[in-house]
Amino acid sequence: MREFEESLMKQFLCGVSERMLRKPFQSHYSIDAYVQNRIANLNEWPTNKLLQFLSNLQLLFDIYLKQNPKRFICAGIMNVCDALIRNDHHLIDEIIVLAGYWNPCVQFLSSRVLASFLQIVEWKDIDLHPLEDEIVDTHINMEVSRSNAAANSSADGFLD
Repeated sequence: MREFEESLMKQFLCGVSERMLRKPFQSHYSIDAYVQNRIANLNEWPTNKLLQFLSNLQLLFDIYLKQNPKRFICAGIMNVCDALIRNDHHLIDEIIVLAGYWNPCVQFLSSRVLASFLQIVEWKDIDLHPLEDEIVDTHINMEVSRSNAAANSSADGFLD
């Protein structure tokens, strides 16, 4: 975990091994009612580990958002963010649940992580916004129609 954090502080994850990149995102295990080891949900993690995990995510997203406008994003950071965007391990779903967590620090940090995540998703798809284009086109067409209608009514008044 320390190697991951130190690399994040340098804003460069490319030198970090794939195993190290995955380590901060590996789940804790807990024992269920049948004394079986199972993967624990984030809301079952110890609070200190949960805060550390969310802080690392927030730092990761902050670095991504800082590097993205420059069109230079470290490949390691990009890979981790892509995995989170694909929601392969349902981490985003679990972070949403943390917004209602009993600890206000976890609530606050999970909300910040979600807000940053939504910005990253927005940046990832910046070239693919068909709905926004449709909204803009519809608005422009409505304005043109109104202008034409106003011009026609003015012309009709002139012709009378």
